[in-house]
Amino acid sequence: MGASLLLAISAEFLDFFAPETLLFKGTGMALAAAIWLADFSTYRKGFTALRQGRLNISALMTVAITGAFLIGQGVATGGVRPFGKLGIGFDSAHG
Repeated sequence: MGASLLLAISAEFLDFFAPETLLFKGTGMALAAAIWLADFSTYRKGFTALRQGRLNISALMTVAITGAFLIGQGVATGGVRPFGKLGIGFDSAHG
């Protein structure tokens, strides 16, 4: 999880500070895609939960990731999964 968190922060940093060029947008999307592919099982679990009418954290992350890609904010998807898992870890430790 540490590597995906570092990649997510890098993607956000690149998106914020890099100029609005196709090269930098492509690099940010590639970083987001790498993070997404690193944990495809969560996306698949969320999609399955949605098809079954269940709403859980995996389903919410799947909706957030899909929506961000659809509106052209692919870099934001890089942070959904690592920060979501971090939140789950905090919740289970304190709940």
